[in-house]
Amino acid sequence: MQCLWINPDAPATLTRRLPPAWPADQVDLTFTDVQQALQVLSEAPIDLIVAPWQALGADPAGACARLHHQTQLPLLVITRAQDPVAAIVALESGACDVVNEQVGAAELLARMRAAVRRARRAF
Repeated sequence: MQCLWINPDAPATLTRRLPPAWPADQVDLTFTDVQQALQVLSEAPIDLIVAPWQALGADPAGACARLHHQTQLPLLVITRAQDPVAAIVALESGACDVVNEQVGAAELLARMRAAVRRARRAF
């Protein structure tokens, strides 16, 4: 699975936070910021976009909507644990799933796979 991970500090901070058991042989992560995401998407085959809500910039709802409409790829958004409003806005703006930042690696990977399966069935 080819995953585009939007992270303003890419890749330095995220790679330190990935658990040691992260299946690098199953998920190929490409790191970018939100401004470069569309360019990266035009250059590489991507199955899924993962974006922390805070990494989507000053207008995260607008960024979700833009990514959803311009790419038609599944978008999984990661929110802060105590921010239910962000989850609702993300889903209404085009995200296919939302998890909080406390999610474990196994659940995150399962949600990523499920999002890709749903997207493939839709086409």
